[in-house]
Amino acid sequence: MGYNKTNINQQFSSKLIQELKNYSGQLKDLYIKKLTDKQVSATSSMIQEMATYMEEISPHVYVAGLKLPEYWEYIENGREPGRFPPPDSITNWISSRQIIPQPYELPGGKTVIPTVQQLAFLIGRKIARDGIPARPYLQESVEELKELINSIVTGITKNTVQKVIQEIPTIEI
Repeated sequence: MGYNKTNINQQFSSKLIQELKNYSGQLKDLYIKKLTDKQVSATSSMIQEMATYMEEISPHVYVAGLKLPEYWEYIENGREPGRFPPPDSITNWISSRQIIPQPYELPGGKTVIPTVQQLAFLIGRKIARDGIPARPYLQESVEELKELINSIVTGITKNTVQKVIQEIPTIEI
């Protein structure tokens, strides 16, 4: 029985792909748990749009992770005060959360019920004034799973080296 480099590479790649898909799924599950446990706003639509991926970017080089909607960065990194967020994004958020504008009293004593657009403006004004705090739950999830990815790579590499050693013919003198 001779050493078969192609067979070893295929086995290595197949196992790595399987493990990276598993890792992506665990990352997604952990991130969703953190978002829901902390009751982060906008998570229901984000969870629906979230997807795992794994791709080979060059021979035997793989990338695995999560596909997230654009606004994930604002959840993860926050937003500095100073600018209004896009009004359509806030209006869509209000609609998706089925938020009903509540009556409030103006300084002159008159009670009004804002329209959805007015409510979006008020929310945007607060965000522009105060910013949004960072909630780095994705980074926390990645950090918690670092040991898992290290053990995946170490285990697959060790297993592959053992197979190569087994397939190399012994030379007797």
